Amino acid sequence: MLKGKCLIFQTVQFCWKYENHQLTNFFLLVSFYLFFFCRGGKKEDNKCKGDPHDKSKFSRLIGCPFSAHATFFKASKEWYFETDYPSHNHPASQDPRAHIANRRLTPAQYEKVKNLTQAGLKPSEILHVMQTTAEPTKTLLATKNTIYAAKRRVKTESLQSLSPMVQLKQNLSDSDYTTQVKTDSDGTLKALFFCHNSSLELLQAYNTILFLDSTYKTNKYKMPLLHIAGVSGNNNSFSVAFCFLAEENVDYYTWALKCFSSVISVHEITPPEVLMTDRELALMNVIEDVFPNSTHMLCTWHIEKNILTNATRFIKDPDLVWKILSHWSNLIKISTPSEFYSSFSRFAAIYPGEFIEYVEKTWIPLAPRFANAWTKKITHFDH
Repeated sequence: MLKGKCLIFQTVQFCWKYENHQLTNFFLLVSFYLFFFCRGGKKEDNKCKGDPHDKSKFSRLIGCPFSAHATFFKASKEWYFETDYPSHNHPASQDPRAHIANRRLTPAQYEKVKNLTQAGLKPSEILHVMQTTAEPTKTLLATKNTIYAAKRRVKTESLQSLSPMVQLKQNLSDSDYTTQVKTDSDGTLKALFFCHNSSLELLQAYNTILFLDSTYKTNKYKMPLLHIAGVSGNNNSFSVAFCFLAEENVDYYTWALKCFSSVISVHEITPPEVLMTDRELALMNVIEDVFPNSTHMLCTWHIEKNILTNATRFIKDPDLVWKILSHWSNLIKISTPSEFYSSFSRFAAIYPGEFIEYVEKTWIPLAPRFANAWTKKITHFDH
């Protein structure tokens, strides 16, 4: 029994295929078949099994019916070519760049792309450099997509058969970053904490207030990235530490904040006076356990963003929504708790009940963590 192989070219696909039959006199004479196709198939069929993404707009398939095959006979060492369907459903290509084979980079060109990628250039910049430095006698037919493909290859080669997260961990460990990892019983990386030494030097000087926030959709593993940031003396923010987490729950947040606590302890940095987050309940609970002497506050920007989203959901009048935001902004600036609650009662009497029910359930119990009536005595620099 002979096994088959399949090779695919750009404008023409052809299969190098040993037949999967018992050897007869005929197949003893035949070495292999070549099957030639053009851009057959449908655009909507151009996706991997189980892939939910629609890639039809990137497909070159147009259902061209052209097909042919060639047979090589070993005994006579001759090829026999036969056209099965001679017609195409499209005109001949006028631009040589229409053929992917013509857009391929030579080994020397690929090495140049690799060097420019490592230098930090964008694909459009790399293509411009390649075009302006190409030899006059050689026309560069590569496009931006060619450069993107080459950059992906560079990235794959740099991983050295490791997962991107493990490779990141190794790169960080070999640099000026302090790293800690969390793995499961199988050795799978579940969390990665890292911070740069320069950030810790800044934190040594500006450690009064820190912001903790999770960023999503930063990687294909769908691991949230916990970002810890500080504020410098000129009111500019700076990154302190990062942590990829497999899940957003108490266990992972506890591990991340204990990593951070141990790092600042080793560098003899005073724990922050204030830690500010959005309304992430698991993170809020962990902060009270890991940093019991720090004050936890809620970010008013996140609160107003959440109120805007829910007000829009309950109220269809845009003018009324902006009136609510303005009223809320004034409400949280009130200076005493008694005035805050009385003013909120008036606020609740004006606006729709469903919206007020959401505010009373979600934000009023947490008012001491963001309203000026309670936070005015806390050093938070109006954040």
